[in-house]
Amino acid sequence: MAPTTVLIPVGDERELLEWLEGFGLLPVGRAPRYPTLGELRSAARSAKPTELREHYSQGTWYADLLYGPVQKAASGQSHYAGGGSELSARVDCLDDHAVTSSVGFRGGHDALEAIAEAIAEAVGPVVTVDGSSGTPRLHGNG
Repeated sequence: MAPTTVLIPVGDERELLEWLEGFGLLPVGRAPRYPTLGELRSAARSAKPTELREHYSQGTWYADLLYGPVQKAASGQSHYAGGGSELSARVDCLDDHAVTSSVGFRGGHDALEAIAEAIAEAVGPVVTVDGSSGTPRLHGNG
């Protein structure tokens, strides 16, 4: 599976701001918090998956974003021809108003962009950090 991209709200933490500045990223405004579960669900839908499957395990909410069409393999197994992505977050309950933490994403760039921009629209600027390169990207800066 692909490395996890981590989402971080831009707060007032000096170390985070200095780190971003080192990459030439200067956030305008601040994200006051991590998104709520309802905001994450909405952000997941903004990536326009063919199907969105949610499950919860040991304090972590997962959303599988699947992209169609559905095809049958010679073995008889069905799969989504467009592949899939996964959005996850730590959360205490499955209420839409519950504030999440430790938001992560695995999957394609286009879905990540749509999700990150939707989250930034809800809470303010956020940074995604690619798990394989460690390179930050600022979303919702303006």
